[in-house]
Amino acid sequence: MNDQNYYNNNQNNDYDYQYDFSNSPNNIKPKPKRSFKPKLLVLICLIVGFLGGLGGNYLYQAISSNQNSSFVYKAASHVTTTSTSSSESELTTEEIAKKASPSVVSITTESKTTSAFYGDYVTQGAGSGVIISSDGYIVTCEHVVSDASTIKVTTSDNKSYNATVIGTDASSDIALIKINASNLTAAVIGDSNKLTTGEKAVAIGNPLGTLSGTVTEGIVSATARDITIDGRKMSLVQTSAQVSPGNSGGGLFNKYGELIGIVESKSSSDTNAEGLGFAVPSNKAISVANTLKKNQSNNSSSENTSSLDNNQQNEEDRNSNSGNSRNSLYNFFNSIF
Repeated sequence: MNDQNYYNNNQNNDYDYQYDFSNSPNNIKPKPKRSFKPKLLVLICLIVGFLGGLGGNYLYQAISSNQNSSFVYKAASHVTTTSTSSSESELTTEEIAKKASPSVVSITTESKTTSAFYGDYVTQGAGSGVIISSDGYIVTCEHVVSDASTIKVTTSDNKSYNATVIGTDASSDIALIKINASNLTAAVIGDSNKLTTGEKAVAIGNPLGTLSGTVTEGIVSATARDITIDGRKMSLVQTSAQVSPGNSGGGLFNKYGELIGIVESKSSSDTNAEGLGFAVPSNKAISVANTLKKNQSNNSSSENTSSLDNNQQNEEDRNSNSGNSRNSLYNFFNSIF
């Protein structure tokens, strides 16, 4: 009886005495450890956000820099041919003049000079220039605008503008000036490295300072003539197209009407020589113009003249800024951990 009661009691109280395996050491869930996943997720979000902002800013700066320091040129559209026959895209002299003349301007300057005998007086000069962007940037020769107190530009449609000097480079005899105008006809920039001796060349400029829009025809006599003009040692395109004082800064164009050079002047070594004209190769002139514009954008200086030597310092400044950004990023992540 006692055994039976014990059995019944145990059966009735089976729940009270049933072993709860859920609390066994093998099934006890360990206390959750501190997870780094949320922290890692936050860190990833911070990195992505930071890099996204940094990349966006870099892209904006790159676009702004490109807009401020380089030109958008009209691209050449002709098809290069190795055939001895003329390509259909080659132009006659008349067509070249019609295409290129609107991009060539005449320039007049005034310079104030002081003399012990005459006192203060004004000297006048004249030259030519080539529009390289529709918003008023013009390439000319450095000697045309050097020391000028005022510069006046007249376009092919007889509109006159006051010009300011963006920068000059005496070693290449290239200057970049700017007029406040828009929707101008810019020259199509050719590749002077592809010039061949004997191909057609057309010079357009303002000879004698009074004959704006004058067109002369010739050939490329030499693609890289090393000469010295006014103490400058230069490698220039030689042409038989007639040029005179006042043509300096004007354009030399190829058979497609593309700018292949900025006219220097008639050879100064022999004033009696005929059929000798020279031009700064377009690749060189445009490269210098881009650098001058870039220097002007990077240096808010009160001076009008920029030096190509500023490039190295500008590059060092950019490298320094890049290093500072990397150090700031490193310190930021260190502060999180």
